[in-house]
Amino acid sequence: MSAGAEVTARWRTDPEDAVALVHELAASGELAADEILDEAVDTAALTALLALKEARTAPTRARRQSSA
Repeated sequence: MSAGAEVTARWRTDPEDAVALVHELAASGELAADEILDEAVDTAALTALLALKEARTAPTRARRQSSA
């Protein structure tokens, strides 16, 4: 899992923990905070788009199954 994905996952359950993770990762020098946050935003946006796609196709799928 990428650093951004981990931050996004933690944000959902414990935002303070997610912020601490960003600080921890940035302190290691491996990634800059802005890089971590960019990855987190990308992950959150992709997750949202996939959820919207699923929500859009679910009624169509349900109709197909009920008419079969």
